[in-house]
Amino acid sequence: MRQSWRLLGAWLALAIGGAAGVGGTALASVWLSAPLAALTGGGIAAVSGVAAGRASKWIDRQRTLRRELPDRIAVQDRTGRLPRVGDVTNPIVLGVHPAEPRSENSQGTLADVTSYIPRDIDKALREAIHREPLIVVVGESTAGKSRAAFEAIRAECPDHLLAVPSGRESLPAVAAQVTHSRRCVLWLDDLERFMGPGGLTLAMVASVTTSTRGHTTIVATLRTPEYERFTSRAEDSLDDQGRAFWRASRDILRGACIIPLDRLWSQEELKLAASYAEKDPRIALALKHAKTFGVAESLAAGPELLSDWRNAWAPGTHARGAALVAAAVDCRRAGLSDPVPHDLLLELHHHYLAARGGPALRACLRGT
Repeated sequence: MRQSWRLLGAWLALAIGGAAGVGGTALASVWLSAPLAALTGGGIAAVSGVAAGRASKWIDRQRTLRRELPDRIAVQDRTGRLPRVGDVTNPIVLGVHPAEPRSENSQGTLADVTSYIPRDIDKALREAIHREPLIVVVGESTAGKSRAAFEAIRAECPDHLLAVPSGRESLPAVAAQVTHSRRCVLWLDDLERFMGPGGLTLAMVASVTTSTRGHTTIVATLRTPEYERFTSRAEDSLDDQGRAFWRASRDILRGACIIPLDRLWSQEELKLAASYAEKDPRIALALKHAKTFGVAESLAAGPELLSDWRNAWAPGTHARGAALVAAAVDCRRAGLSDPVPHDLLLELHHHYLAARGGPALRACLRGT
């Protein structure tokens, strides 16, 4: 609505500016002498021309942003515009790792995520959304950062628009659109993808989140190694340009609200997870490995490993490794519970390579 009113105002400014030059001269001629009327009318025309020119440029810029927006956002509504947070029901589209699907035909649906198990950081995270311009949830891969952040914005900002840039090159245009929204969440999953040349800056954070008419916040996630890379004394090993970008990224993180999320779950979190285990066997299985791995990590590990194995069959990648895994899996499926001898795996895996394309796979021979 705010954007529509601004657009209407720009059109009115453009129309009034065009008429003011003519009308100003005519009105001045009624009250003033001819020379003064011409001078006054010229001044009015100059001022109105500047206003009309600015309005015209603003309208052209908005048209460009609207035209380019669908190509620059990763999540959009049916009209290609920013959706409401509450309308986004599938966390996978925001970077949440899927759990093992409940059915083989399930791909990226709600069946691929478990019920959300409350985390210890929830209270601090949800309070920060209302007062902090930039919140960064930091933790290991598959610790549950994106899911916790998703549930937080769903709970606290369901009526806000949700802006998800498709990449660093799209961020400036999406941020420009966000500045014209009264209530918005700018979502930056894996924050390191949006930092660097042409990416997020302190000025952009201020521009997006500073408003007296509404509320906009930036919610991001960042893996622990990336966070340590930007906060450690790594600048000594960088060249001048790299050092400048590193310092800019460090300054952004220094001004952010950092919320750490542990990979291993606390006793309170494990108790809550146990209450969900009866309804979802995936959670029950994850709890069995909770002392070694986090529950979120266990839920995501199976699908990620399966994806890695499938991708390894691509020519020129790791087809031989994929064949060795396939051979080992079939040995287990055939009833062999003891460790499979190395020589037997080497002999068997040639069958799987041949079945997948043989020489066309360009399988690496190292290690055999």
